[in-house]
Amino acid sequence: MPENFELPNSKSAESSIELSSLSFNFDFRNEIQNEVKSKIDDIKMAIAKKLGEFLPNWVSPKITINLTASKNGNWHVNKDNIINGDLGILTLEDYFDGIIKGTVHEIFHIWMEEKQNQDWRNDDLSNLSEHELRNMMIFRTIDEGLATLISGGPNFKEYHEEQGKNYDEYIQDCFIAFNSFLKAKTREELVFFFETSFQNSQFSIVGNEIAKIILEKNGIDNFKKIINEARKNPETMFKEYREICEKDNYLPKINPTEIDQ
Repeated sequence: MPENFELPNSKSAESSIELSSLSFNFDFRNEIQNEVKSKIDDIKMAIAKKLGEFLPNWVSPKITINLTASKNGNWHVNKDNIINGDLGILTLEDYFDGIIKGTVHEIFHIWMEEKQNQDWRNDDLSNLSEHELRNMMIFRTIDEGLATLISGGPNFKEYHEEQGKNYDEYIQDCFIAFNSFLKAKTREELVFFFETSFQNSQFSIVGNEIAKIILEKNGIDNFKKIINEARKNPETMFKEYREICEKDNYLPKINPTEIDQ
């Protein structure tokens, strides 16, 4: 491990999160794999500490994390609580940061969906009714936005500015796309928004901006209560954001978002 890099000092920190059923499988180069394995307890505690900053007392279910390192950098969690994470081509220091951020992000999805009767992690739309498809996209907008805020990644601003975009203007475009989706009347329109604005992370950016503003305006204690309520109904987040917008005309607005029953 580089001399100037240290894992978060989580051994002495209390956390409201218990991750005793967390197991890792690795497919890295041997020298990196051995280094990561030697720090796995510190990594688990750093993950629990990061989650504990935002979540109430929680004992996780059994979670398996399968980690590889190729070029795509994709992460995903399925309905069986198996997280498949690709760390891309990173330096040793970035491996630790990537494991912590990626795992926190995906475990948050597991926590968020515990109160839902529907499995929202499957991108197969064929079995979803029109109402279910709309509800899934609304729920996952908040789910992805919160997971990004809590884990610290991905960094949407950095990514899009590297593509030459003005990020403040792009945020406005994302809100315009999301509001257009909320006005969609047909399944064909919903599928279009899923395959475009949802899949290219525009809706995740909307959820992330909403989450950041609510945290900034309410403080961490109230924010914890709001996201706990959002597990059952993400409209909680949109309602809170709209109330903030009434006092700040500079914020991008959101149309009504009540989930269809």
